[in-house]
Amino acid sequence: KDTAGGFTCFVSSGKITDFATLEGLPGVAMVSGDAAQTAVMVRTVRNEANRRYEEAAAAKRSGSTAAFDYPPILLLLDEWGATSLAIEGMFKNPKSFMDDIDWILRVGREARVHVILLSQTIRKTGTGAIPGSWQANLGLSVSLGKPESETFNNPALFTDAQALASNLAAMKIHL
Repeated sequence: KDTAGGFTCFVSSGKITDFATLEGLPGVAMVSGDAAQTAVMVRTVRNEANRRYEEAAAAKRSGSTAAFDYPPILLLLDEWGATSLAIEGMFKNPKSFMDDIDWILRVGREARVHVILLSQTIRKTGTGAIPGSWQANLGLSVSLGKPESETFNNPALFTDAQALASNLAAMKIHL
């Protein structure tokens, strides 16, 4: 009955076809395949996290021990490079969109809001960049394939790239 494992999922992709079949499934609040919908989605998730913080503060003041007893939210941002290009093309100044994601990554976890960011390449600069502050707040980095050197040599993502490389080379993973 619950396709999301208890999470309320907000799913975005730079390609409209990637997650279209998830729309309307239990646990899936929104599926976006374009920049405008993604901007609304991210703002919706941030507003919900803010609401949770306000309620939790009131609950703590009243002595409640279950201040953050909320069902978890998952914000999945796939094909970040394509999404970033679309956002930059649609909005003259995408700063508020980027700030919303930054805020969610920094403080969303206590309000049980979690982010998965997927990208072919993790860059700090240039087209489709993922700011360093975001990278510092992404708790786990996984590469399903050989990462480009810019991604692989990024200490915010891989603290011991040589050990990782030898481990990946020793493993044979079949999907």
